Amino acid sequence: MQRAVTITTLDDVGSTPAGGVARGSRRRLVAPTRNWRRRLPLEGRAGRMFWCSSAILVGATGLRLRRSEMLSGLSLGMNIGDVVAGIMKYKPDMIISVHPLMQHIPLWIMKWESLQQQVPFVTVITDLNTCHPTWFHQSVTRCYCPSREVAKKALIEGLKPSQIRVFGLPIRPSFCRAVLNKDELRNELGMDPLLPAVLLMGGGEGMGPVEDTAMALGEALYDKRCRKAIGQIVVICGRNQTLRSTLQSASAEWKVPAKIRGFETQIERWMGACDCIVTKAGPGTIAEALIRGLPIILNDFLPGQEVGNVPYVVENGAGVFSKDPNEAARIVARWFGLERGLLKKYSQNALRLAQPNAVFDIVKDINKIVQQRVHVTRFSHTLTKSLTFDL
Repeated sequence: MQRAVTITTLDDVGSTPAGGVARGSRRRLVAPTRNWRRRLPLEGRAGRMFWCSSAILVGATGLRLRRSEMLSGLSLGMNIGDVVAGIMKYKPDMIISVHPLMQHIPLWIMKWESLQQQVPFVTVITDLNTCHPTWFHQSVTRCYCPSREVAKKALIEGLKPSQIRVFGLPIRPSFCRAVLNKDELRNELGMDPLLPAVLLMGGGEGMGPVEDTAMALGEALYDKRCRKAIGQIVVICGRNQTLRSTLQSASAEWKVPAKIRGFETQIERWMGACDCIVTKAGPGTIAEALIRGLPIILNDFLPGQEVGNVPYVVENGAGVFSKDPNEAARIVARWFGLERGLLKKYSQNALRLAQPNAVFDIVKDINKIVQQRVHVTRFSHTLTKSLTFDL
């Protein structure tokens, strides 16, 4: 008989300030806002994943939080109602945190409810290099780090080597397992079968210098002396409809083949059809590009968590960094011309750095933790019953 494994996952998915306050016997908490439930397969067992919003403790009687715990909550400006409600309602076998501000408060709640010995708590870090200290808590069962650089930070923050695993950044299984043929993809996507292709992205919202870079590529990838294109362009504008309309009009004047796309749900197909990528330093896009062996030109980053992603790519030889759209375009032109050997070298380094099995390795390890805890719990329960009977 299969056992249902309940997982509670904590993230900051779209919560809004609560409108009421629920009073308990020992603590005052802001009431829950919105809850999400999703099904997650876990090694052949039915897993129930509870998504709850980020949280803040607004009042407590007779309890003291450490400064780091209170700051974790205050910086969110939200509530812990969803956290408490999710844990108490679903009574999970494991809790997974995928947000830097969802360690201290949930673990404090678990300690107060005497759940730390019963319910494993694991953290899946989603920053490749630059990590805020709140990602790390010494009481976690496991801390999954996407890189050795992050693992070193975990050790500095006081975690033990036995708590740390370096499996890589988890990417959706459909992306990791996709078997792609570049020639077939180009035919299906209506691309030129012979010209090398550059993929230009700015995240789901089309952020960064996408427009200026696209314009520069339109110029740089046309050889005026030979009067022919030396490459083709694919631009993913995401949800930025203004950007897409602007580039669709501009690309009509370019002398190089171009595809101007909106939001894409199967980005692995476009990555599989291209030879390099120009993008901002988002960890997910970087991890996906590495899996596809795409040399990377980073042209922007978000202050804070994305800063360290730049040296992660550059120092590992998987790409370069340039905020100048014209310089980025010239680099692509050289890669498609006299520096084809360098393009191949960057591609090989990208594949070496890639960790396509990260999501599977993490889930397998999570399953081991759950099964070990189930075995220990059953053993303890049997032993207790035996001792009680003897007495």
